[in-house]
Amino acid sequence: MKRYIKAAKTIEDYANMGVFNEYQMNEIREGLEKGVDVSVYADPKYIWAQMSEIREGLEKGVDVSWYADPKFNSAQMEEIREGLEKGLDVSVYADLKYDWEQMSKIRKGLEKPTKQKRLNWKSLVNQLQREAEDGIDSLYKQTDAGSKLESIQQEVENALGIWLEPSIQAGRGGIWFYSSEDDSTLASNYDYQTFNEDTIDMAIESKNKTEFKKRYQDYLENILNGDEDYKEAIAFAEKHKDEVVSYINDTTDLGDEDFEDECIDKMIDMLEKQGLYVSDDVESYLVDMFERY
Repeated sequence: MKRYIKAAKTIEDYANMGVFNEYQMNEIREGLEKGVDVSVYADPKYIWAQMSEIREGLEKGVDVSWYADPKFNSAQMEEIREGLEKGLDVSVYADLKYDWEQMSKIRKGLEKPTKQKRLNWKSLVNQLQREAEDGIDSLYKQTDAGSKLESIQQEVENALGIWLEPSIQAGRGGIWFYSSEDDSTLASNYDYQTFNEDTIDMAIESKNKTEFKKRYQDYLENILNGDEDYKEAIAFAEKHKDEVVSYINDTTDLGDEDFEDECIDKMIDMLEKQGLYVSDDVESYLVDMFERY
């Protein structure tokens, strides 16, 4: 298999191998479009989030061999990549004995101290408001105000032990929530544009940074806790997937793609009969589940 992967040149070559899921293929496609050597990470041993970190490192021209190892989770990879981009001696912390939080603390300690201006919350809010009135998504466009707000968001996310990853095109798409501990998915495909609009509105309505951080934390927790219906539906689907596949095998004679569609339709029917809500997120999970089957 490794020989065939190294010989691959086009996105069709990788797709024809049948070993990469949709999200891994997206990372390979983006790498090919950016002209990086995708053979460095086009390997099913990497989950897509790890592929993303390696791809970003290749795009920035850093030595990704420091972290191109599936034993590092994507959060650890990110810390090493950021250190490389800043010219730090990552050998100090690029070690599996450190989790991503420990790596982050060491990396920040290695960075040259810079005198930071105290955040002027009123000025930040005014800038966010002006940009919102002009139809600008400050977070997507990474304006000065958007970058400052994002750094505050990350403080809250780090405290909750989560990290967020958008999958977007032209400012639209979904945003995924992951555990910093093991990269497990906590919530998926939350609307990216809605998320940014809500976050910016929260900032504009908050009197100070402390109030915003509390409101943002509550907002994140509501998203994660509100995912109970999703978790219940997924648990049911995982429990009964073999039953569905066996049923479709016995009652139909279809090609792979039609077979997957029939499995998904059957599972949705079973979920609805159980009174379980089939959201877009659940449907996306079912597609991925039966593709992996």
